[in-house]
Amino acid sequence: MILQRKHIRYILFLLIIIAIAGTISFIISSKKNTVFIAVVGPMKGNKSNGQAMLEGIQECIKNANESGLLDKHIKLLIYDDVNTAENAKKVAKEIIADNKALMVLGHYYSTSSLAAGKLYRQAQIPALTGSATADNVVMDNDWYFRIISNNSIQGAFAAYYLNKVLKKDTVNIIYDTDDYGRNLMERFESTARRIGVKTRKWGITSENYDSRVDSIISDLRDIDLAGTVFLATHATEGAKLVSLLKYPGAAFTIIGPDAFCSESFIATLNSVSFQERAEPGYHSEGIYVISPFIIDIANQKAQVFRKGFKEQYKHEPTWVNAYYYDAMLTTIHAINHCNVGKNRSIENDRVAVKKYLSSINSYDIGIEGITGRIYFDENGENPRPFAVGIFTSQKITSAFVQYQPIEEMGNATSVLSDMLTGKIIKIKNAYMCQTRVVYTGVDVNDVIELNLQNQSYIIDFYLWFRYQTDFTEATDVRFVNSVGSLYIDKRLKVKDTTVIAQILHKSGNGVTTKAYHITAKFRNSFDFHEYPFETHDLRMKFRHGNLTRNQIIYVSDILGMHHFSDKSDKVKKIYRAQCLGCQTAIVLSKCHCQ
Repeated sequence: MILQRKHIRYILFLLIIIAIAGTISFIISSKKNTVFIAVVGPMKGNKSNGQAMLEGIQECIKNANESGLLDKHIKLLIYDDVNTAENAKKVAKEIIADNKALMVLGHYYSTSSLAAGKLYRQAQIPALTGSATADNVVMDNDWYFRIISNNSIQGAFAAYYLNKVLKKDTVNIIYDTDDYGRNLMERFESTARRIGVKTRKWGITSENYDSRVDSIISDLRDIDLAGTVFLATHATEGAKLVSLLKYPGAAFTIIGPDAFCSESFIATLNSVSFQERAEPGYHSEGIYVISPFIIDIANQKAQVFRKGFKEQYKHEPTWVNAYYYDAMLTTIHAINHCNVGKNRSIENDRVAVKKYLSSINSYDIGIEGITGRIYFDENGENPRPFAVGIFTSQKITSAFVQYQPIEEMGNATSVLSDMLTGKIIKIKNAYMCQTRVVYTGVDVNDVIELNLQNQSYIIDFYLWFRYQTDFTEATDVRFVNSVGSLYIDKRLKVKDTTVIAQILHKSGNGVTTKAYHITAKFRNSFDFHEYPFETHDLRMKFRHGNLTRNQIIYVSDILGMHHFSDKSDKVKKIYRAQCLGCQTAIVLSKCHCQ
């Protein structure tokens, strides 16, 4: 018994020594491998954008740790610049004095980025923004990079969209006179005039806002150009203007910049307008916005990000979340590539990171992010097209017409013809082609037959499409995993157990909805590893018959059939359906087998 007690004491002593040694080793290792990253934005007060920055960054760090991409400990140093140039300078001086941060992520505003950027350049600290779009943020500053397109691209893009897609030839411009608003206005105006659009403009500042707005509203009521208004303003000022300009039944169109896509736009609009609070969409309904990112039309990697983000934060990711996720992803790649922290001073690590970012200088060698391919041109820019959204019930949904980069050009005659009609536009040296967006939804009625041996199944379901009326090819689709050829619309075929019936075709306000009742056999690979408790996915996959993703994108229909008054039994069935998580051209349902 005494011997056993001695053995127990000895074992406990060894365990304590091992635990202490492990703890000390962990502390030393953690300290040695810690990399400090400064994050600067509006973190207090109206903090929604700053919070969005942090959510995206933290989600990226979590995913990198789980996937093994990150072998260093990242410590975030969070600073609040209150979105002002004066505070941005104070924060930058503090970061420089502390001398801990490898690099800076931010600032959120262009004015803040410009003010702080001069100091970062002097101190040779690399900075990366996912939100500041004024051209001069990275101009003449080889230590500042950005992964979002600049105002020149955004302004030119907005002008082309207004003229070529919305078919407008007159526009009023109201702009903030700071770097962001003026830069955006100048490029929008110059492009609009070049393509034959008449313009008139008014500038506002925070100091003269109230007196200027009254004058602008009066002018707009008296002139003939009131058909379209482009607001080159920040979210707060823009929301106040919208509350005065826009009301149900207004005959003019409003287009807002990327700033309107932030949560603060709707939050401010709700705070200044009791009508918007009482009836969501009272002012905001139908406003077009130029967005850096709309997740519904994004790539597969973005859809995976969306799922994980919603599980973590219980809300849909915004473009700010997405861009700062990619900013952190780029930072992690730089840390790994440069082997940061290994026998080098912080100053040398910063130089190595700056050189690495500069070396990612073409699409082919870029980093695959959730917002697209990340690379930097000679000015530290990441040129890419914008998306166009429309406010619907205070949410941004994808417009029916988008533009995407063209990787390979066709013959000169064809390109010229498409440029004249707006199917292709050219901004700087980049060509972009029109892409049509088709909303689609599915409601499964029944799984009639499930054959586990043959891995096939017969499904009875409703399928609908909602699209811009002039796009007649929208529903010309084929199912890629059907048993035998299965098409709908122009090449509709019926075989054996297959039944296809069009039950709705309705158009109004330039939008068409078609719905089909389909019963057909499909096939998918089943996984029996968890037998007898396995779960099988029963998939119905479709794609367009001849158009590629550069020409058409199918997205989940969050509005369903709610715009239509037809209440037949079959349409009521679809009307009650909830949209599924279909990505591009995949519609998914599940059947649980035991």
